Amino acid sequence: IIVLNNAVDTQKFKINEDIRHKMREKLGIEGKKVIGHVGRFNPQKNHEFLIDIFNEVYKKNKNVVLLLVGDGYLKEKIEDKVKKLQLEDSVRFLGVREDIPELMQAMDLFLFPSQFEGLAVVMVEAQAAGLKVITSTGVTTESNITNNVNFIDLNKGPQYWADIVINSDFRRKDYTKQIINKGYDSSNNVKWLSNFYMKKYV
Repeated sequence: IIVLNNAVDTQKFKINEDIRHKMREKLGIEGKKVIGHVGRFNPQKNHEFLIDIFNEVYKKNKNVVLLLVGDGYLKEKIEDKVKKLQLEDSVRFLGVREDIPELMQAMDLFLFPSQFEGLAVVMVEAQAAGLKVITSTGVTTESNITNNVNFIDLNKGPQYWADIVINSDFRRKDYTKQIINKGYDSSNNVKWLSNFYMKKYV
C-alpha cells in the first residue's frame, strides 16, 4: 500500500514578510493581531461558535481582527450575528478568494473550530504559512503536521477557547522543512509520482 498525502505548495505559503506587509496594508490591518479562518459557511465549519470565541477575545483585546474567507448559505446569518455583537469593524468577510497564500501571510493565528473534518488541507496550508492553529477535537489528528496545533473540545465553551487564543504564541515560524519531510509538499509528491509511473510502465 502506498499513501500519497494530500499535499500543498509549500513555496507559495512559505513565510514572506514583504507579502505580509503589503497584504496587511491593503486590508488596513497594520499593527493588529489577526485571527484567520478559511471555510465554507455551513454547519460543519461552526462559524457561530467561531464568532462567540472571537467576541470573548475582543472583550479582552480590542486590537484584534478576524478574517473570514469563504462563502455559503449561512453567511448572512453569521453577518447578522456579527452586527448584533457590534463586531462589524473587527470581523472582515472576504468572500471566495484566489489569494489564500497571501491572506495567510497577513494572519497571526488560524482558528478552525469545525464540528468534524477529515484531513483538513486548509490546516496544512496554515501550518505551511507558519501559523499557530487552534482547532477542535472533531478534526483528525493527522492534520497536525508541525506540532503547532492545539486540539480543543468544543464542549469547553467559547470563554475557554478565547483564553487559549489570547495566551497563544502569535509569532509565525518556518515549518517548510517539516512539511516537506513528512510528505506534504506538492512539488515533491508530483516528482515521486512521476518517477513511480516511469519506472513501472516505461
